[in-house]
Amino acid sequence: MRIGDVEFEAIGACDRCVMITLDPATGAARSDHEPLAMLGRQRRGEDGKAYFGQFLVPRTLGRLHVGDKVEVLSRKPAITILPGNAQPVTRLPSTSANAGADARHGSHERLLRCVAVIDEANDFRTFHFVADDAVDYKPGQFITLLLDIDGETLRRNYTISSSPSRPHYLSVTVKRVDGGRVSNWLHDTLKVGDSIRSLGSNGRFHLAAVGTAGKLLLLSGGSGITPMMAMLRFIADTNLPLDVCFHHSARGIEDIAFLHELLSIRMQMGDRLKLSWNLTGSNAVADANALAARFESSKHGMQALVGRLDAAMMQAVCPDFAERAVLCCGPDGFRTGSREIYEGWKARPEFPFLEETFGPDRAAMPLPEIGNYKVSFLKAGKSVSGSGTVTLLELARKVGVELTSDCEAGICGSCRCKVVSGEWRVAANAADPERSVLSQGEKEEGYVLACSTSPIGDVCIEA
Repeated sequence: MRIGDVEFEAIGACDRCVMITLDPATGAARSDHEPLAMLGRQRRGEDGKAYFGQFLVPRTLGRLHVGDKVEVLSRKPAITILPGNAQPVTRLPSTSANAGADARHGSHERLLRCVAVIDEANDFRTFHFVADDAVDYKPGQFITLLLDIDGETLRRNYTISSSPSRPHYLSVTVKRVDGGRVSNWLHDTLKVGDSIRSLGSNGRFHLAAVGTAGKLLLLSGGSGITPMMAMLRFIADTNLPLDVCFHHSARGIEDIAFLHELLSIRMQMGDRLKLSWNLTGSNAVADANALAARFESSKHGMQALVGRLDAAMMQAVCPDFAERAVLCCGPDGFRTGSREIYEGWKARPEFPFLEETFGPDRAAMPLPEIGNYKVSFLKAGKSVSGSGTVTLLELARKVGVELTSDCEAGICGSCRCKVVSGEWRVAANAADPERSVLSQGEKEEGYVLACSTSPIGDVCIEA
């Protein structure tokens, strides 16, 4: 090929090594082994190596410039063959100034300053922040807020509702809930000019997870609309060639967040975006009629239906359901019902059903008792004994052993540590009991997630 005035010969596919997991500025390795871990899952050759890119050898000397034309001069058969199930990795453009520069990823603490507070719907409020440094994230991921309330630092994960295509601010949208210590504090206390600490971003539920799917169903209930808005904003801003069906479940018209913005995006995307809602409250019929009248729903390709989401309703709002990758977020009952629709669909769905959990901000779920334990942290030379069910992360903090942590729900993988000996079990607070963030090799070597692992008896940790 020729790039500008320089000719190159393509020698073959480039196999990737651990080098690509290192921060070029500091040499620090990423704890999640990305992007090598992802390439190993999706672009592993028959020889076991992870491939991405091509080796080029220059035939002539010269300078390369941004904007140079690339010309293919001749072709030859590929030397390295990827298995038939290998999938190209979807890469979303990043607009962050330091994208990829922070090897610590989710463990990097930054300061967020509130610059706007917006009421989106009934008890539903968006907080806009500017950060002390740029935040690199994928649409749909969450951020961890560190909030000092009544002399105690509380950590809560909130989906980022803004889009990385709008890099000048970051926002979270929070619903007030009964008994919600943090959500109510945010609604009642946080104001423009205040600053809070944060960690992240993190999370496996994001737009890039759909892979090569060209048609999406964004399916949400209640507060689950927040990651869907981040994804839809990104799709519209970057004009991604995707066909989107956006369906949301709410009690009534006053509980529907982002209503006017959704209509604006629909006008921008045209027939590539279909909008629909199902309303479940006591005034659902009147609200659905009001919604249809207010926005001339049939004219704008919108539907407002009454009742809980079921297969018949799904057929009405998204008849090509089986052809779409489904991204679902909402309360447990909503996600369970949606998953049953997916699993029972007559035409076998072509793409996966991806879901994200969320709930009221509360302490971790109570864990059943296990019994006596003794945990030794070998490198630190410290140990702790006790009884009952606790996590390794709690015990590490108790004796002053520093373990990197972020989501504290068994999602991000930043707290991985190695169990040298002893028994353990996955704790009830694990959002992903399968521990998908760990590779099979790591599991076989004894690595666990400290935030969601409980010791049984005598346990030794390589930390």
